[in-house]
Amino acid sequence: MRETTLKLLKYFFPVALLIGCTVEGFSQQDFIWKNVPVGGGGYVTGIVIHPSDPNVMYIRTDVGGLFKWDPTKKMWLPKTDMFSADQRPYYSVDGVALDPNDKNVVYMCAGNSYLSGIFKSKDGGSTWTKVKKLSFLGNGKLRYFGEPIQVDPNDSQTIYSGSRNDGLVKSKDGGTTWARIESVPSGATDIGIRSVAIDKCTIIDGRSRKVYVAVYNRGIYMSNDGGKVFSLMPGSPLQPSRIVVANNGTLYITSSTGVTKFNGSWHDISPDTHHYNAIDVADDDPEKIIVVADRGTPDINPHKLSIYCSTNGGKSWISVLPKSKVRYAAPWYTKERFSSATASVKFDPLNSNKVYLTDWYQVMRTNNITLSTVSWEQLIVGLEEMVVYAMVAPPYSKGKAPLVSFVRDNKGFRHYSLEEYPTSQINFSSGNGLDFCESDPNFMFGVSYKNKKGNAAYSTDNGVTWTKVTCAFGRLGKVAYSATNTNLVVVVPEDNAPVRSLNKGLTWQTTKGAPSGAITNVFKWSVPIASDRVEGSSFYMLYPNGDFYRSNDGGAYWKKTANIGVAGNYIVRAVPGMAGVVWVAATKRGLFCSSSFGDKFERVSGVTSAELIAFGKNVLGRAYPAVYLYGTVKGVTGVFQSVDFGANWVRINNDKLQMGAAPSTMEADREKYGRLFIGTRGRGVFYVECSTGSNQE
Repeated sequence: MRETTLKLLKYFFPVALLIGCTVEGFSQQDFIWKNVPVGGGGYVTGIVIHPSDPNVMYIRTDVGGLFKWDPTKKMWLPKTDMFSADQRPYYSVDGVALDPNDKNVVYMCAGNSYLSGIFKSKDGGSTWTKVKKLSFLGNGKLRYFGEPIQVDPNDSQTIYSGSRNDGLVKSKDGGTTWARIESVPSGATDIGIRSVAIDKCTIIDGRSRKVYVAVYNRGIYMSNDGGKVFSLMPGSPLQPSRIVVANNGTLYITSSTGVTKFNGSWHDISPDTHHYNAIDVADDDPEKIIVVADRGTPDINPHKLSIYCSTNGGKSWISVLPKSKVRYAAPWYTKERFSSATASVKFDPLNSNKVYLTDWYQVMRTNNITLSTVSWEQLIVGLEEMVVYAMVAPPYSKGKAPLVSFVRDNKGFRHYSLEEYPTSQINFSSGNGLDFCESDPNFMFGVSYKNKKGNAAYSTDNGVTWTKVTCAFGRLGKVAYSATNTNLVVVVPEDNAPVRSLNKGLTWQTTKGAPSGAITNVFKWSVPIASDRVEGSSFYMLYPNGDFYRSNDGGAYWKKTANIGVAGNYIVRAVPGMAGVVWVAATKRGLFCSSSFGDKFERVSGVTSAELIAFGKNVLGRAYPAVYLYGTVKGVTGVFQSVDFGANWVRINNDKLQMGAAPSTMEADREKYGRLFIGTRGRGVFYVECSTGSNQE
């Protein structure tokens, strides 16, 4: 590796620069990691609160993992960031349960179709032990139903857990061993058992006697003997969403038929004809109930779902939504984003006037649900779980934004500040390709996967405003902007050859020499195209079979120059300020570099896997940029920095932050040494800064 790197350095820089210049050593402690604040933006599918301490709260998400509330800092702290990329399914949390008798014990159901199970933590989520392999789909159908797991309030050693396809299991020894309860069926495929409830007022042999299980497409099953045998409750709702038992033993159920209660007989107490999901009963008043309509109701608008509260066990209801006033912490949120596809509601166990609500984007709290005006506040500090499709980090010393991002479901953002929430969204949706003109970062171009009409847009003011254009060659994958020509862009559509525009997308031209197939699926994470960051007429492109192409005339004609074996996703990146220098992160095939405009590549030894690559501000004494890698070096997977162009690598993340939410895109800061941005597939955007200020220019 050192030999390959020194060849490149000798080619570009005076030998005197390399002699007598010592590379300073850095450690993981020199780098400080944070999230770029955006604020929520992803599905919060459940919330649980400890019955004796309302400051002990956890929320689960479908792609961002588990978070715990810090009452001192008044923010959510991630509790699953220690899971690695190989364990990415565990960031999809399908259920949570707290031990009512021990605030430090929490159980988590997480995973997907090929990797899932039950986890136990004895230290409030700081560490986890997998205690049972079981089927869960934290990002699957009806993931907003729940909770499928419960700890017996009368015996902490007894735990019940439903599953997606493996029925109901029970542990009698705190999760060490488990046994399936055969009297409970599995339910609908990939939905299964989504809710379990325990009546703590009934006791047998030191355990709770009555246990209820909601089996989708079968109904409610009840045990009256401490969980030994269950039987179907005749007349119970066939498609239950959530179930909860009040302190007087009354069972409440939400389902596709509305809201039902059972106190010896069945009673329909639905506020209207909607399907219902979110429900809770106050600990201090068994007649006080709150419910929210289900997003699955036919022809319903999933935004601003109806919220109803009852103080007489469902005999009458008060509509909460019309008298609700919402205060957003992040200014980019719009009014319709309240109670959107609401997943769960919870009363504060010690103060039933206080209510929490989770939905598609956030956690909300009101301090008094009973007032004539119900004020809700957004609790999103620390909650970052967006899926990031594309980013750019252009030079910004002249007042430009250091970062612009495209994200799933929330358009995108111009991050002028890395400490404050964005003030607005980018006016361009479903973007998955983004680039800027190297010589003038005011000019940016984005492409969308949304439909086959070929949605695209350009900006001439550093991403503040966007003008929409059309590239009618199918769904668009990625884009490369000329380094010197603000009118020239090259786009790679899905299942098509590259096309180019000489007027920022107003009209398009087909190209010659390059085949179709660089992008066959716009939802894959490969970035097969790049522009040289110095020579404005040079562009590069890589194909799944390893064929590397170059254009010397602004993308009009392409020629094959080399072949690089690739495996899985791959990224083509040209080095800023260095004409003809292009690197390829080829996943399990490793890392390749060329100093000849792609005519010849050399493999960087020691790098056994390269997922993402980026180039940023140089370290003091070096004229070439710092290199950043997400991959595997000498058997260790992580985020690495090299200040000597790949001769040596230092891991800059740690085992507590494993980047397991699957980094999707990576950009390095051009102005500040040591600052790196990593977009993920569920934990938003991370950024890291070097705390060793003396090593900056």
